[in-house]
Amino acid sequence: STIINKFLGIITDVVAVLVFVPILLVYSPLLGTIVIAVSLLNCLIKAIHTRQTQSVVREFSQHSAERQQVLTSTSENFIDIKRLGLESEVVKEWKSAEGNFLRSNDRNLASNAFINELGTLLNNVLTVVVLFVGVLLVFDGSLSAGVLIGVNMLIGMEILGYILFTRRRTGSL
Repeated sequence: STIINKFLGIITDVVAVLVFVPILLVYSPLLGTIVIAVSLLNCLIKAIHTRQTQSVVREFSQHSAERQQVLTSTSENFIDIKRLGLESEVVKEWKSAEGNFLRSNDRNLASNAFINELGTLLNNVLTVVVLFVGVLLVFDGSLSAGVLIGVNMLIGMEILGYILFTRRRTGSL
């Protein structure tokens, strides 16, 4: 099921890119070039971010496993810990493991929030630029209002195809 979903997802992404790019370029080569450039920039940023945050994700996983190990060993050896008077040692170990886990979780969440905000910013800037350039082209007479609306509709499909394809290639889905 997962393999089928990934395979169908890749086919959908490839179709989105291969079909909508020519349509976008036929509608307006200038607007198509702007959309493709921003989409590729967005994908490049996401790919670089994914590569750079692999160490943060690895650290988060390691601290999560350490935290789970402390919980497991404490619950399995509760009677021995009580009998030997090791409660303070276990509490120190737990505080250390929980602190490491929370710090790495914060770094992981901050990194993901940053890239999501940057992606949203790029998409909003793209929309404003396409509308601005498109309106100038409409006033110039080289583009109709209907084509501008069509280009705006294609932008979402085009960007989504690039982004999903990049996420599948970098393994961040």
